[in-house]
Amino acid sequence: SKGTLYLYFKNKDDLFFSIIQEKTDQIFERLQEAMHQGETFIERMENLIRSYLLFFEEHRSFYHIIHSEKTRLSGEETSRLHTHVKQSFLQFEKMLCAFFQTGLKEGVLRKKLSPDLMANVLRGVLNSFTFQHVFTGGGKPLVDQTSRIMDVLKYGIMNAEESKQGG
Repeated sequence: SKGTLYLYFKNKDDLFFSIIQEKTDQIFERLQEAMHQGETFIERMENLIRSYLLFFEEHRSFYHIIHSEKTRLSGEETSRLHTHVKQSFLQFEKMLCAFFQTGLKEGVLRKKLSPDLMANVLRGVLNSFTFQHVFTGGGKPLVDQTSRIMDVLKYGIMNAEESKQGG
């Protein structure tokens, strides 16, 4: 009942932020596990991408709620949400940078690319796919995009001849 709920949370915003924190913790836990599953760096990266996409697919309605609820938050609560998002962003960036550092040490990744650049590229691709899927209704299961994302990350978007020309 509503009364029982407020024994644990002082108001709706408190409940909202508690759920956001819980989901954030869950996705980071899943990603940490995924980054350590697989014999090769490529397998671990594919597991990371798949886990990320699957999480967003499984929690699609949650992201709709966040998107709709954030517009009704007060200035103070909006600031609290932005702080949480920034902290989560930095945590994810740190996690990805460490992950890509491992790939560099294993000799799988191009040495002239920094871990933070690779983290930004992967995060941007993942955000684009998840946002489009969650807010446009998607078609196929989001997790089915894993191989397409891996293909772009491994081979880029230019054909081999063009990429050799440089410039």
